[in-house]
Amino acid sequence: MRTYGLIGYPLTHSFSPEYFRKKFNSENIQAEYKLFPIKDISHLPWLVELNTSLEGLNVTIPYKEKVIDFLDDIRGDAKIINAVNTVVIQRQMNSRSLIGYNTDIIGFQKSLKKHITDNIKSALILGSGATSKTVAWVLQKLNISYVFISRHGYNNEYYISYDDLTHKIVYQNK
Repeated sequence: MRTYGLIGYPLTHSFSPEYFRKKFNSENIQAEYKLFPIKDISHLPWLVELNTSLEGLNVTIPYKEKVIDFLDDIRGDAKIINAVNTVVIQRQMNSRSLIGYNTDIIGFQKSLKKHITDNIKSALILGSGATSKTVAWVLQKLNISYVFISRHGYNNEYYISYDDLTHKIVYQNK
């Protein structure tokens, strides 16, 4: 049976196995979806070798950037933003390749475009991790300026800390 799964840590919050069980059943796809909570991304090669029916993985916190070091190739915009949320495992004879993609870009862009009007010129991005890079890339493609709000803040025009976030900043970016 074909196997797909999710890597990250922790994964107790994930609804993915139930979602994909229903999806595979409704589409008559002979596959399973498993959670692979790995405490260290260095366990990925071992996981792939041990699970020979594994054809693909979704990647979540905290590995969307760290997984790149273990991939054979990165495709599309994932190269530009340096964040991967999907890994395709290609197996041929005695070799295998791990290829990374970022499908969050497509999903976020489609959902955002439904709500964008011509008068929206700027945005605030809460957080500065891998997913926020995806959001920034989509905003950039839509010609919307942005500022990251993060725990650390870097005291420049692109990053401010949550402590420095004011009513004025929120409403000037409305």
